[in-house]
Amino acid sequence: MKKKTKILVIIIIFVLFMITFAYLFNVNRILEKRIEYLEKRDTILSDRITENAANISNLQTQKQNVNNESEKLAESVFDNSPTDGLSPISEEEAKKVWEEFKKEYNIDEYGIYYTQKIQVKDVIPNTYLYYNYYQGKVEGRQATFTRKAYVFICNRNNENLDWVDGYVDMYTGKVIGGRFYGV
Repeated sequence: MKKKTKILVIIIIFVLFMITFAYLFNVNRILEKRIEYLEKRDTILSDRITENAANISNLQTQKQNVNNESEKLAESVFDNSPTDGLSPISEEEAKKVWEEFKKEYNIDEYGIYYTQKIQVKDVIPNTYLYYNYYQGKVEGRQATFTRKAYVFICNRNNENLDWVDGYVDMYTGKVIGGRFYGV
């Protein structure tokens, strides 16, 4: 009887060993598949990170180029070349220049500034309308001379609260400054 009990205990131990082995083998397969999935996911995410890093680098380069261009444009308002012999641009041409400037420098970001009046005046060129001036990247400056310009007097959403004046040089056709004012 003792021999049969020993054999039964050995068989039970062997069966438990086989069940444990089968369970561990199955868990190992599941973990291997999970690791394979995670490695694929990691590769995909690494590729995305590399792609996004390249995109960020491109955007930073573009932003720097825009900043440099904006700074050059802001500097160009201080061109005091003589206007002798030059013909003034038309009011319509000046209006096109002003509208394009508003789009490029996002003047209408918080509401559309509608032109209420256009005047011809002697103005002091400045950098106050340039986008980078509002980001603190172009120092707001004024010239020490005046230029004859079309002055576009505009208010936001026709509400008479927020105003912007834009100066378009009558002879060069460039936006040479302006100002925001109001509430």
